[in-house]
Amino acid sequence: ADKETDFEHLIPAARVRDLLLAGVIDVQQALNAPTVRLSRDKHKILREAGWASKTPDMWLPFRRYNMVFKCEFQTYDGTVIDQDAWTLENHYNYFRHLVI
Repeated sequence: ADKETDFEHLIPAARVRDLLLAGVIDVQQALNAPTVRLSRDKHKILREAGWASKTPDMWLPFRRYNMVFKCEFQTYDGTVIDQDAWTLENHYNYFRHLVI
């Protein structure tokens, strides 16, 4: 992994835990919560803006990023993500084939 990037939960891990405990997502989904690699600089900006461990919309998980900075994200296979439309449901549907 690049030393200038951080492994980041798209939805803060505490929120994923809460969703699991409330029965909104199942164990498999909790274990496969969306993550990104975020530059350390952008991660710092996110923290300074108050979004390090919370999100304004867990169903549109990129919202906390694009409220603070502009950045492009892709899936592991190079699919560019439309951050205004990519939902938590899109994540689970897109990666369903990877779950064993």
